[in-house]
Amino acid sequence: MKLKKGNISQDLERWVRAYFNHMKTLSYSNNTILLYERILLEFVEYSLDFQDEMQINDIKTLFIVNFLDFLEKRSINVEKLSKKTKLTYLRIISSFLHLSMIIMMISTNLTSIYLN
Repeated sequence: MKLKKGNISQDLERWVRAYFNHMKTLSYSNNTILLYERILLEFVEYSLDFQDEMQINDIKTLFIVNFLDFLEKRSINVEKLSKKTKLTYLRIISSFLHLSMIIMMISTNLTSIYLN
């Protein structure tokens, strides 16, 4: 599976679907899947504003920090996101990006093995 095929939001949506297939295969609880889904879909929605400016491999720490800042500013009920909420978002996004990179590296290696 290639890391990049389209713009950042299309690539993130494709990788999110693969991530959820992975979670379902490992029998994650429905509540966990719902939490991850909500957070990752917010992350994809945020990326829509950058689809002409960057690719999925351009996602760095600053992009994620700006995403958390965006959520804080968008929040109606509270002034700031709690530290625990921010850590949850960071853990989920990091897990998603890490697994996406592993899948991409494995598929790249398998492709090169079979093509050589």
